[in-house]
Amino acid sequence: MSLTTYFESPKSYWFRWIAVLPIALIAYIITSPIIKILGDLTLLINQSLVSEEWMKKYFYAFIAGLFSGQVYIITAAYIAPIYKKETALVLLILAVLTIGAVMMTGYVNEEYNPWAENIGILIGLIIRYLMIDEEEKERLQRNKRA
Repeated sequence: MSLTTYFESPKSYWFRWIAVLPIALIAYIITSPIIKILGDLTLLINQSLVSEEWMKKYFYAFIAGLFSGQVYIITAAYIAPIYKKETALVLLILAVLTIGAVMMTGYVNEEYNPWAENIGILIGLIIRYLMIDEEEKERLQRNKRA
């Protein structure tokens, strides 16, 4: 059985729905540290950055969140066999609720300042959801013409 045939089979259809959330979370978890490591490497290469502590604490956390949020939605929409826009919306709502809980916990404990990264995640999620919405509209228009 070829890979293309497998992805078109009913077994694959259900597997893809089951795999949406775990794979999207894994993609998110992998992306954030990679972006932060790249930021640290940038600071090592360019020693002339004066406020490198500020860059590490806020800027790279924001950028890592921005990319991680987008990767989370992109992965979920790619894996979902149909209803990509709706899947992205459900995962967006789930992520917003989770981020709200993390921000409340972080604020109460005052051990971890998640604000910059979580704001980046929220912006990344919303940007990517709106892009998926536009892609879905374009796809529906192409199908109407065909």
